[in-house]
Amino acid sequence: MYAVWLPSPRILKVGFSTYMNGLFVCSVRDRARERNWDTEGARCIWKQPGDTRTEAWMQATLAFRWPPAFEEKGGRICEWFAVPELAVEEITEVVDGIYRLVPPDLTPRATLPVS
Repeated sequence: MYAVWLPSPRILKVGFSTYMNGLFVCSVRDRARERNWDTEGARCIWKQPGDTRTEAWMQATLAFRWPPAFEEKGGRICEWFAVPELAVEEITEVVDGIYRLVPPDLTPRATLPVS
């Protein structure tokens, strides 16, 4: 799990990546440029372990706190959030607080047969 902050447009991208070596920040910058957003100073401000279910929890919960930075097609939950006038430390506290509320994994991991 990660949160990348774009300071000038005040946009936060929250997502999951298996590439936790920083490549996801480059991808976020590329996608932000496609929307003509300023990427100067974009950086990862939060990182924790997770998976796609954690990502879904985080994005759905944040959708009740901050508006989407743009409307997704088909009414999907957005992973890009327009953040009000908060300091980076306050944004990180919000994201970390939501992460701590992720329910424990109670789903047994089934081993699928290999074909």
